[in-house]
Amino acid sequence: MAQTNINTDQLALLSFKSQISSDPFHFLNESWSPAISVCRWVGVICGSRHQRVKSLKLSNLALTGRIPRDFGNLTFLVSLDLGSNHFYGNLPQEMAHLRQLKFLDLSLNSFRGEIPSWIGFLHQLQVVNLRSNSFTGSTPPSLSNASRLETLQISDNLLQGNIPEEIGNLHNLNWFSIENNQLTGSIPVTIFNISTIEVISFSYNSLSGDLPNGLCSDLPILKELDLSINKLHGHLPKSLSNCSQLQLLSLSKNDFDGPIHSEIGRLSNLQKLYLGSNHFTGIIPQEIGNLVNLVDLSMENNQITGSIPISIFNISSLQLLLLWGNNLSGFLPREIGNLTKMQFLYLNQNRFTGEIPKDIRNLVELEELILEFNSFSGSLPMEMFNISALRIMSLSFNNISATLPPNIGSTLPNIEELYMGRLTNLVGTIPHSISNCSKLTKLDLSGNKLSGLIPNSLGYLTHLHILNMERNNLTSDSSLSFLTSLTNCRRLTVLSLSLNPLNGMLPVSVGNFSKSLVKFYASACKINGQIPNEVGNLSSLLDLDLSNNNLIGSIPTSTRNLRNLQRLYLNNNKLTGVIGDHICKLQHLGVISFGQNQLSGFLPNCLGNGTSLREIHISFNKLSSKIPTSLGNLKDLMKLDLSSNNMVGSIGNLKAANQIDLSMNQFSNGIPREIGGLQNLVHLSLRHNKLQGSIPDSVSNMVGLEFLDISHNNISGTIPMSMEKLQYLKYFNVSDNKLYGEIPSGGPFKNLSSLFFINNEGLCGLSRFSVPPCPTSSKHRSNRRNKLLLFLLLGIALVFVPIAFVVLWIRFRRGKRSPQRADSLSIVTTERISYYELLQATDSLSESTNLIGSGSFGSVYKGVLRSGTAIAVKVFNLQLEAAFKSFDTECEVLRSLRHRNLVKVITSCSNLDFKALVLEYMPNGSLDKYLYSHNYFLDIRQRLSIMIDVACALEYLHDGCSSPVIHCDLKPGNVLLDEDMVAHLSDFGISKLLGEDESDLYTKTLATFGYIAPGIALAFVPITLVFVWIRYRRGKVYSQRADSLSIVTTERISYYEMLQATDSLSESNLIGSGSFGSVYKGVLRSGTAIAVKVFNLQLEAAFKSFDTECEVLRSFRHRNLVKVITSCSNLDFKALVLEYMPNGSLDKYLYSHKYFLDIRQRLSIMIDVACALEYFHHGCSSPVIHCDIKPTNVLLDEDMVAHLSDFGISKLLGEDESNLYTKTLATFGYIAPGVTCDYRHQRVQYLNLFNMTLTGKIPPDFGNLTFLISLKLGWNNFHGNLPQEMVRLRQLKFVDLSLNKFSGEVPSWFGFLDQLQVLNLRNNSFTGSIPSSYFNISKLETLDLTFNSLEGQIPKEIASVENLRYLNLSGNNLIGTIPPALSNASRLETLEISANLLVGNIPEEIGNLHNLNVLSIELNQLTGSIPFTIFNISRIEVIAFSYNSLSGDLPNGLCSDLPILKELYLSINKLHGHLPKSLSNCSQLQILSLSQNNFDGPIHNEIGRLSNLQILEIGYNHFTGIIPQEIGNLVNLVKLDMGGNQITGSIPISIFNISLLQSLLLWGNNLSGFLPREIGNLTKMQFLYLNKNRFTGLESLDISHNNISGTIPMSLEKLQYLECFNVSFNKLHGEIPSGGPFKGLSSQYFINNEALCGLSRFNVPPCPTSSTHRSNRKKLLVLFLLLGIALVFVPIAFLFLWIRYRRGKRSPQQADSLFMATTERISYYELLQATDSLSDSNLIGSGSFGSVYKGVLRSGTAIAVKVFNLQLEAAFKSFDTECEVLRSLRHRNLVKVITSCSNLDFKALVLEYMPNGSLDKYLYSHNYFLDIRQRLSIMIDVACALEYLHHGCSSPVIHCDLKPSNVLLDVDMVAHLSDFGISKLLGEGENDLYTKTLATFGYIAPGTSLCFC
Repeated sequence: MAQTNINTDQLALLSFKSQISSDPFHFLNESWSPAISVCRWVGVICGSRHQRVKSLKLSNLALTGRIPRDFGNLTFLVSLDLGSNHFYGNLPQEMAHLRQLKFLDLSLNSFRGEIPSWIGFLHQLQVVNLRSNSFTGSTPPSLSNASRLETLQISDNLLQGNIPEEIGNLHNLNWFSIENNQLTGSIPVTIFNISTIEVISFSYNSLSGDLPNGLCSDLPILKELDLSINKLHGHLPKSLSNCSQLQLLSLSKNDFDGPIHSEIGRLSNLQKLYLGSNHFTGIIPQEIGNLVNLVDLSMENNQITGSIPISIFNISSLQLLLLWGNNLSGFLPREIGNLTKMQFLYLNQNRFTGEIPKDIRNLVELEELILEFNSFSGSLPMEMFNISALRIMSLSFNNISATLPPNIGSTLPNIEELYMGRLTNLVGTIPHSISNCSKLTKLDLSGNKLSGLIPNSLGYLTHLHILNMERNNLTSDSSLSFLTSLTNCRRLTVLSLSLNPLNGMLPVSVGNFSKSLVKFYASACKINGQIPNEVGNLSSLLDLDLSNNNLIGSIPTSTRNLRNLQRLYLNNNKLTGVIGDHICKLQHLGVISFGQNQLSGFLPNCLGNGTSLREIHISFNKLSSKIPTSLGNLKDLMKLDLSSNNMVGSIGNLKAANQIDLSMNQFSNGIPREIGGLQNLVHLSLRHNKLQGSIPDSVSNMVGLEFLDISHNNISGTIPMSMEKLQYLKYFNVSDNKLYGEIPSGGPFKNLSSLFFINNEGLCGLSRFSVPPCPTSSKHRSNRRNKLLLFLLLGIALVFVPIAFVVLWIRFRRGKRSPQRADSLSIVTTERISYYELLQATDSLSESTNLIGSGSFGSVYKGVLRSGTAIAVKVFNLQLEAAFKSFDTECEVLRSLRHRNLVKVITSCSNLDFKALVLEYMPNGSLDKYLYSHNYFLDIRQRLSIMIDVACALEYLHDGCSSPVIHCDLKPGNVLLDEDMVAHLSDFGISKLLGEDESDLYTKTLATFGYIAPGIALAFVPITLVFVWIRYRRGKVYSQRADSLSIVTTERISYYEMLQATDSLSESNLIGSGSFGSVYKGVLRSGTAIAVKVFNLQLEAAFKSFDTECEVLRSFRHRNLVKVITSCSNLDFKALVLEYMPNGSLDKYLYSHKYFLDIRQRLSIMIDVACALEYFHHGCSSPVIHCDIKPTNVLLDEDMVAHLSDFGISKLLGEDESNLYTKTLATFGYIAPGVTCDYRHQRVQYLNLFNMTLTGKIPPDFGNLTFLISLKLGWNNFHGNLPQEMVRLRQLKFVDLSLNKFSGEVPSWFGFLDQLQVLNLRNNSFTGSIPSSYFNISKLETLDLTFNSLEGQIPKEIASVENLRYLNLSGNNLIGTIPPALSNASRLETLEISANLLVGNIPEEIGNLHNLNVLSIELNQLTGSIPFTIFNISRIEVIAFSYNSLSGDLPNGLCSDLPILKELYLSINKLHGHLPKSLSNCSQLQILSLSQNNFDGPIHNEIGRLSNLQILEIGYNHFTGIIPQEIGNLVNLVKLDMGGNQITGSIPISIFNISLLQSLLLWGNNLSGFLPREIGNLTKMQFLYLNKNRFTGLESLDISHNNISGTIPMSLEKLQYLECFNVSFNKLHGEIPSGGPFKGLSSQYFINNEALCGLSRFNVPPCPTSSTHRSNRKKLLVLFLLLGIALVFVPIAFLFLWIRYRRGKRSPQQADSLFMATTERISYYELLQATDSLSDSNLIGSGSFGSVYKGVLRSGTAIAVKVFNLQLEAAFKSFDTECEVLRSLRHRNLVKVITSCSNLDFKALVLEYMPNGSLDKYLYSHNYFLDIRQRLSIMIDVACALEYLHHGCSSPVIHCDLKPSNVLLDVDMVAHLSDFGISKLLGEGENDLYTKTLATFGYIAPGTSLCFC
């Protein structure tokens, strides 16, 4: 090295200065000048002897810059201190020249790169401090060469790997700190042999392994050992006691276990002991008390038991004691008062009992006292409030009795957080002096018994953030003035006042609350008045809950300003008005709850625009509109409750919904088939509507359905047997409908109650359903079995015979060809073909005329031998070494293989310079010509045939030959087609032959990239098609993309080229921004589109992100990773040039309405991302964890192939790092949604994954969440058993596992969670009996076990739970009686035990539950009378006893003590007696249901005083007398059901003034008189049943202003009393009747319809009846008919002949059986016997002239009996005509007559029975379906029948009533024409006779009758 001097030092320092980019304090600018001596510069010290720079100290000057290479010239430097600045970059190698350096401090900077190994060669070094930088890589072992090193601090960096063992050679080391890195592996034992060491600090790493047993044998002066926050395990070494000088021992947050040994008490100098968050067990050793110098003792969050040793309370120096989260028990001793220096005392979450000792007052320095979640009892010592230093005090969740001291403000002046929630007996008032606690930020007094006024002085707490006073008895003045005072608390974020009787009005001042207020809860506070408009000022509000109050008025429009609102609860009030569009302005709104108000009008259509909506609850209002179609846009809506309104319409495609309640509305259509698409649905209620039609089969697709109620509708048809698949269904109620047929008995139907099926038309099934048995006699079963066998054989024959015919035909076709080819080729193969013959055959291998194609290893030429045989010659290119191997392989493969779908080898030609194969020639070329060319086309049959051929070839190669062969290059170019389009596999040059032990050989593909078996697997497994198609698609994409990118990656891209490509990083080219930079689109000069990711170097982490991303993407290649083209990096600029993805990121498609992904694309993207992750985790040498998977990091190319991007925070794992704990730096919110940690201990306390459609099991490790307080996993798809380990969650208070699929016995260990308050297990599959241990949980308030499969009796121990308020056991299989002991649960507010199997009487003791609000015991088997005591529960609102067998009278004083009763359900019992007049005292009654009992007597006029009544059901009783006029006073009445009684008189006119009435059921009485014209006032009426009465005539009918379509029935002309008939403003068409009452009707009654026609006096156009019109229509019909015949009959001739052949085989059997029937006479009495006396149950259908019944003769033959109605004169003629027609006609498509039965009073035809009914059932029903073949077959059958009638019999017959109901279908779906009652037989001269139609109006094939008649 050249000689240096002071000038050298000066130049080095000036160079250093030039690299400093920021000097905010100008130290160097002013001092470091060449004009001044270097030795006088700031921070510079020179040596006295050489006057060279000896020391440079520039620490803590906020300098920014880099260390230059010239710095190494300071060769006399002894001390270098640059700490606490902003230096960055790598340390230059030239610093290795600083050989005199002893002190090196570079801490608290931003240096990066690896720690230089040259540091170890600076042999004079004594101190190295590199902490708090960004050094990466491993710790250099060369550090051990610095043998004089005393201090080594390299903590707070990004170091990885192991701690080098060589560090143990630093025998002078005194301080070694390497904490807060990413180190792994075990701690080298050599480090514990450094006898001079005093401090070892390895915390915050991932070190593992045990501590050595001889840990402290060679550490005599060790003072600090910090190993916390690692993964160390094993027992605590006893040898620790040998570290006698130890002052700090920190082992917290590891995995140590076992006991804490008593030897630890020998560490007499120990001041700080941290053992928390491990797995230590056993007790705290008494010897801990020997640690007299101890200041901090931390043993929290272990599994320590026993009591606290008294010796601990003798450690007078103790300031911090953390013992929380263990299982400690016993009393706190009085000696706790000895800890006078204690500052932090945490004893929470244990099992301490007894009183809190008064001596705690001696802890005068105590700042934080946490005693929550224990079982302390007794009185709270008031002396605690005298500890003036207290900042935080938490006593919540204990059994303490106390009052708040009146002088609390003066005794606790420093209190900041006060938690006293849920104490057993905190009474008294809130003292005014609390306002003196001026530092208070959090105050929790919830769940207590505080009373009195809320003091206005709370407003002086100006620092208050959280105020929780819910669940008390606090009150206020009428203006709630305390709220006004709270407006002074400008930092208030949470205010909870719920469940307090405030009794006042919300003041307008609520609008003045702090802008920071995010949650305001005031539910159930008896607040009245209106919601002030000023509430709209609370712009930061997230939650607003004003439910369960007495609010009136409308929802203020100012709520539109609550733009951040997420949850709005206004339910259970008295709000009126409409739901305005302003609600749609709340774009973040997730929950709307407006239920049980009086809102009216429409649902706003814009509601469907609220993309954040998850729940809508608007039940029990007066909405009367159609459900907006936009509601279907709410793709994430999970709960929809619109019950008890007047809604109509449909709900749309709410695929995410899991709970829908539309009950008690006016829905009248059928249940749509599309409902089966709602596969997430768990709860669906459609009860009490007017639904019609049948239950669609698609319901069985709703696999998660647990609750389905469609009772009280008009649903007909059968219950689909497919519903047996719904394994989770627990409640299925179809009562009060018109269902018939068999009730399924399998699956969920095994556990359903018979009450779910009552009151239907003709249900049958097992006796346990209380229905008649279905006709399933042994003979019937035998017949059915025989029929099923016959149908099965016929089906097999129908399927396989045509297939066999096709196969034989194909083989025959091929067979014709094969012999010729075989002959010609056999001649060829017997002779050798020389090289010269090949040249002659191929015209000397002419490329211009004979070249067919070229491949990897050669070319193929067409040739013709002298014999005329065409051949293909494959000539190998021997310049390629692989071609020799390819030739040998192909010869070896094809020599031993023979298959019709392999290309045949005729011979070979081989010498040193030439190698060729002579192959069979394929004239149609390769498959790719047909797939990728517009000039060739393959139909579906050809494509399928080719796929089968290739599959057969592969099957033969893999399984059909001695040695399996893998083709390795399967692609369309290697599939050749012969002249018959038969596929042959070719090109076996790279095939592999497998031996016996190579069946699972991994094959590296050398063939065309991406072409392994595309499309072939379709022939074997359907889903393989998706997989293969994706691979095939990618093969095309990547082969092209690889070419284009390969050009790009070969060139460097400079900074200036990048600027030019991106238009100088223009904002217009900005694609997006991320955590560490931005991405721009660019176009290179070559035209290639690129994406440029520019890193923001102002962020320190961006440097690391750039390096990480370079490292990850540089070494990894995968088709689903974003490809890096190049990078651009200098000091001030760092960027990556990436492949451009034109379709952007996935989130654009997931969260936008403008873009859409179909299921195929979604599946493809999922597979792509999974492939990328699989490659990362298992497919590369070093596994990679991405750390930031989210939709924005999934990019889509032009083919919608997904590519994973953004690797800036990825982690690369070594071999031993597979279980590395990863600290997440990624996007906030993407890791562990719903997790809330305790702010003090940072442990998980709240886990809320409610309603996230998750699927999986709960693992045993879940029991390690020992701090968990609240667990919400409801509304998901979790399954399996609950692990026993959850018993360790001793702090749990709230558990919601509802609406999942958990199974197994209901866990009894819940009974050991003594802190539990809420346990919700509803809607699961738990079995077994209710554990009695549950009722040992003294704090339990809510227990919900609804809809499981629990059995056994209700435990008597339930009485011991004194705090129980909510108990729901409904929907199980509980048996026995209701235990009277239930009455001891005196706090019970809700008791629901419906839908079980309970028997016996209702205990009278239930009446002692004076707090009861809801009592539901319906759907059981209870008997006896209702105890009178129940009607004395003054707080009760709902009584539901329906569906039992209760008897007796109702008490006369029924409503004397029920002032707030709202719902009374007593229907479907055996109650009797008169209706009590006292019912009128239930003034709040909204629903009264007494139907289907035995009540009698009159309906008293007092019932008209129930002004709030909305539903009155008293049908199916024995009431007599008249309907009282006072019924008209029930102005809120929506439904009135008095049907099925014995009421007389006329309908009071007052009823027709109830404008809200939607359902009026008065059928089945003796009502008489006229219907008054006032019936037109009921404009909302939807269901009007007045049948089976004695009304004399309809006078007025007004159905105007609706959407009624169709025609006006001509039969209305018979209504002789009709005076008003208004159908204006509808959609009617057709002719207006002109006879009867229509003669005097005004034309105004018919205006504004679609196409009415008729007489001119109606002011409508005449109906089209001119000859010209008929002529034109006739010509058009003839033309269409001819075209139809040409298009239909020509293609199906073959099918038609085959059907005739099939039928011909069957006809003789049918003819024989029927012939036997016709040979015998059938008497009238035999007919009656066959049809069960013409029973209605056998009625098939009714027509114009009679009815048809099904019957079974004694011979077992099924028949149809058509009985004519002889009260109609035309019936006689119809019978005679039908006999005359059918007597002489015989055709396979006419219904056959077996015989007839006729006398003066009875006429009937006995016909062949058609089991599949009529055609209209298949055309107009959603439950039946005809495929195109069946429809075509039926059309042919009917056409054949008509052709026979018109031309095939002696006298032509015109049917005159051709319609779908007259086309009957037999068991084989063959059509038969029936109903010839109005047919006409034509004579010879009547061919052109014009026939007047008497048939069903509109059914003579419009226009067709003119052609045929």
